[in-house]
Amino acid sequence: IGKKRQDNLVNYFIKDNNIYIIIYHPVNENGFIPFRQIIQMMTQSFRPTKTHISIPEQTILPVAPTVEEIEDIFLNSLSQEEVNN
Repeated sequence: IGKKRQDNLVNYFIKDNNIYIIIYHPVNENGFIPFRQIIQMMTQSFRPTKTHISIPEQTILPVAPTVEEIEDIFLNSLSQEEVNN
């Protein structure tokens, strides 16, 4: 059972004798709510108990290059352009 506040930024879930509250509190003083879809995703995926859904094996992504490696790649590409011209 769930209830939400009219602005959808606070959601309440009742399970057994527990009340779960999910609050999206953007730190923004101008009234703009960034990433409103995040609270929707959080509330739609919230489960108060363990589910029996198995998550498939995930592909491990390669480690991101360091700043130095990116600079080297950039400088090497510039050098190659000079050679080709």
